[in-house]
Amino acid sequence: MKKTILTLLAIITLLASATVIPANAALPDTGETVQPMWDNTSMLNIAIDFPEEGYGFSECVVIGKTGVTKIVIEIVVYKRVGLSWIQVAEKSETFNHFNGASSCQFLPVEGASYKSTYKITVTKNNIDEVIEKEMTRVCNFN
Repeated sequence: MKKTILTLLAIITLLASATVIPANAALPDTGETVQPMWDNTSMLNIAIDFPEEGYGFSECVVIGKTGVTKIVIEIVVYKRVGLSWIQVAEKSETFNHFNGASSCQFLPVEGASYKSTYKITVTKNNIDEVIEKEMTRVCNFN
């Protein structure tokens, strides 16, 4: 009896180990954020702000990985007018080292929507890594 039970358990274990269990791997939904795996860039921070002083600014701070020799930051600011985006300011700066910070100032209107586009090119070993970001915010001086 013991031998029959042990044989039955051995057969079940053998069958279970040979059974293929299907698995699914899925990409994240388009609305989800995935942490980028940059080759040249270790940190990137973008922001649009409206201080109480009555002006607006769009800024970008970039820190490159070891060996980065150049960073180019391009910022363009747009204001929402009806169904269109109208350019109100732009700034481009080049930094010949591993970090860079650029700020583009503009005159906002309370309650208006503003969009900033950022194009950052980080160069390491003569290879350019281009990062493009976009941020939208409504002006509120509170």
